[in-house]
Amino acid sequence: MMQASHTRVLALGILALATAGASGRDDDPMRILTAPGQGEHSPRQLSMFSVGFESPEGFKAGLFANNSPEAWGVFGGPNSPIITNANPWMGDQHLRIGKESTLSTNSDVGVLSPDLEVPDGLEQFIFKVGVNISRKDGADYDLFLQSPSASSVPAARIKFEFTGRILVLDDSQLVDTGFEYDPGEWRETRVEIDYVDGANVATYYYGGELIWTDSNRFDMSLYATQFGIVSDNFNRTDVGDFDGAMMVYIPAPGVGMPLAAGLLLATRRRRR
Repeated sequence: MMQASHTRVLALGILALATAGASGRDDDPMRILTAPGQGEHSPRQLSMFSVGFESPEGFKAGLFANNSPEAWGVFGGPNSPIITNANPWMGDQHLRIGKESTLSTNSDVGVLSPDLEVPDGLEQFIFKVGVNISRKDGADYDLFLQSPSASSVPAARIKFEFTGRILVLDDSQLVDTGFEYDPGEWRETRVEIDYVDGANVATYYYGGELIWTDSNRFDMSLYATQFGIVSDNFNRTDVGDFDGAMMVYIPAPGVGMPLAAGLLLATRRRRR
């Protein structure tokens, strides 16, 4: 039986994770994820951050909460999310989000990347990640781009809905792009935000195909310093696999920027 609707509870803005878990619906899409116990950090400028969830990057096979670098945030329990070699898009390992049986439906299960510093003088920002959702009629899987320290609204959001549809956040609401994802297939999902001449236009791609253009981003955060990947724990037998994530900051001509992939290391409490 198809589920009629999904409701969501997310950690929003500066609210503590425990507070966000009390109640809520998916009626208000203007949200931002916040890593538990994020604490203080010292920013360093960068041009690119990439992760394949590989062993040399500090990830070990097993429960994400116990086998990932400390700069990462995690929402879940003793079963999910995990690092696995079951179905990599590239390399040997990838992130998998499945059912967390110790949490109720509507609970966030997923990860938050380290919080990065936005370089000055950007011409373009690009985020891309490989996505493989095993089947429809299960959980919703959401990709977030956000800047927790600078804004209470996301820079972009993509929802892979349980119906198979792909939705994006535009004009303060989730809108149907008219495209569906391909169950059981790896597809690159990409968001590009252009800042040339103050245009601030966001374009969304799935499998190399343009699926949405948001040219009026008054309701969105200007920059993205962090990405989040979460499900709503409505899983049946489905899992969401994610791999090869990358955030790229392209400076305007004449703007110098080091190529080191510096991170804002966040001291946080892992949720189990």
